[in-house]
Amino acid sequence: PSLNKSGRWDGELLLKHKKGKVIPVWLAAFIVNDQNNQPMGIISIIRDLTERRMAEDALKVSETKFRTLFNQASDSIFLLSFAPDGLIIEDTNDASSIMHGYSREEMIGKPISFLDHSDTGVYVKERIRRLQKGETLSFEGRHVRKDGSIFPVDVSAQLIHIAENPYVLALDRDITERKQIEDDLLKHQEQLEEVFHSPFGYEIGQEGEGGKGGPDDHGQHQPSARSRGLLEYTRL
Repeated sequence: PSLNKSGRWDGELLLKHKKGKVIPVWLAAFIVNDQNNQPMGIISIIRDLTERRMAEDALKVSETKFRTLFNQASDSIFLLSFAPDGLIIEDTNDASSIMHGYSREEMIGKPISFLDHSDTGVYVKERIRRLQKGETLSFEGRHVRKDGSIFPVDVSAQLIHIAENPYVLALDRDITERKQIEDDLLKHQEQLEEVFHSPFGYEIGQEGEGGKGGPDDHGQHQPSARSRGLLEYTRL
């Protein structure tokens, strides 16, 4: 390196140790003038950067591991910052892009509310207030994909700090399949309830002791053992 017009230079270099090891250093050099303002020598300051480089390398490895786990997760993960107009998406993972149909770049910088269905807007301010107080929230909501389709989500959100700055870490899970199963079970239960209360309920059964339903001692029709079993199973 050469000194600039002001007679100074600084920067990072690789120096070879007398034992043969190459080490990273920060070097600053400047010219020293005599009484007549003529150059009389050069002073240099050298700082060993080995530990700093090791820390930087360790941080890069840690960030790579985190990013790998972040993007391998099957649930949507959002890192959100607080802003006057709500919670802003600072980062998100690959699963979020697949789930919502937006690219990562399309989502970063936008309020998370742009993914929410309009009927959830009334809860946003209250949820932000509770998150700022340090509460961990779990709730169900509805998100809107890029193509306009709506799907249910299970959301878990909590306050975290990165470099002393507050953020919200939110995990969203698509629960479409779970909701479909719940709806199917509810329909089956309603159908069995109708059978239970129907005067023809005793006709559903099997021959044999305790198998076929019929009137009890008070003249009330009772469901068969089979329909009672199905009803109890559905209630589980």
